[in-house]
Amino acid sequence: MSRFSLIYAKDGQYQQLYCTSQNEAIGLLQHISVGQIGIPIGVYDAKTELFSWETNRQQQYNRMSIEEQGRLGSQIIAVAQTLRRQQEHGAALAGLHQTQANLANFINRI
Repeated sequence: MSRFSLIYAKDGQYQQLYCTSQNEAIGLLQHISVGQIGIPIGVYDAKTELFSWETNRQQQYNRMSIEEQGRLGSQIIAVAQTLRRQQEHGAALAGLHQTQANLANFINRI
């Protein structure tokens, strides 16, 4: 399985595309538009468990309080990990809808 995941939202659901390198994921993130595959959110690195926001979202994220950043960061990482597990195991996404609702305001503000 690829180390990096491009996370995006489409039709009210989070989706992912596996990428073999960080450069591939960032390049894809920078070149997609909302109309092509969905709303770009960012890139998740499964090895380091870190998330890099899409540029406009990163700017808004930087203006949040430390507490808000921590909460939102934990939520998007949980989404990315759940998507990876789902694809690995074909499991249902129990609990993901609540996390989606919590992130919806952030995603839709931009």
